[in-house]
Amino acid sequence: MFFFRKTMRKKFFPLLIAAGIIIFLAGTAHPDSLMIPANNFIAGGPNHPGLDCYNGEDLFNYFGATYTLFFAPVHLPQDAQVTSVVVYYQDNSAGHINIQFERRNLVSLAVHDLAEWDTEGEVSGLRNHKISPISYGKVNNEGYTYWLFLRYSDGSAGTDLTIYGIKINYNVP
Repeated sequence: MFFFRKTMRKKFFPLLIAAGIIIFLAGTAHPDSLMIPANNFIAGGPNHPGLDCYNGEDLFNYFGATYTLFFAPVHLPQDAQVTSVVVYYQDNSAGHINIQFERRNLVSLAVHDLAEWDTEGEVSGLRNHKISPISYGKVNNEGYTYWLFLRYSDGSAGTDLTIYGIKINYNVP
């Protein structure tokens, strides 16, 4: 009888530890992220958007470009908690880029800003900026749609105002 108890204890103890870890992990939020590359942005303007502002890997305001407004849809998991937005960009001009993360209520059509930021200009090379905290950070796909809005300050900045991508960091329950 003593041998049976000792053997059972050795076999079941690792199973109890593994079960405890699984239960613990199921109750914690897991970090994740969603990268929105430059080619996900769609030009907003009076006509069908041309690709004169997209060179295959980054988005810039082409000299004399018609379009200075761009939009990209954001698809996040239900109940995710958005923690920050990271913008990868270049701003080596007197102009600036305005970035907004927004949502629209599907009943009232009200628009809420989750995050907003402007580049500061006159800094050469690739940069990144983390926007935090996030307003209305809990994702509700049943009542809202989500998108990124990007606005260039003018049409004369050329490749000195460039977006390479935007990453949205979040936790899933």
